[in-house]
Amino acid sequence: MLALLGIGLASVFFKYPMVHLILKYIGISYMLFLAWKIANAGNPKAKSSLKRPMTFMQGVLFQWVNPKGILFAVSVIAAFTTQETIVANLIFIVLANIFVGMAALGVWLLLGRAMQRLIQSDRQVLIFNIAMALLLALSVIPIMTMEFGYT
Repeated sequence: MLALLGIGLASVFFKYPMVHLILKYIGISYMLFLAWKIANAGNPKAKSSLKRPMTFMQGVLFQWVNPKGILFAVSVIAAFTTQETIVANLIFIVLANIFVGMAALGVWLLLGRAMQRLIQSDRQVLIFNIAMALLLALSVIPIMTMEFGYT
């Protein structure tokens, strides 16, 4: 999805450069909104209503109608590409997402259960959520430095 959206957006960005800038700021706003939502998420155990998880294929197909997935792809493409090197940026973004995604999935599988045992109280959940939200909010800094040419 990321590659296909990137190819489509690249042609739009070449034709209408202002759309690139607008989507970049929408992407930054969305990332900060997600950080706020994470910081205020609360303890997931408090809302425990177990549902049967999606199958693998349902999960794959859901990404094409998942607003968060689409917004993620558009935000990443807009935020981490430049007009001059959009194709190279897009290739890097797709490859980075594949490798980082696989690594993150592995870490999630290995450490997720341990974290669940360590983080029990509402206070611990709050601290963890705030730390994750801050890390997400800080990830906006490289986007802004790319936009304004700081190194």
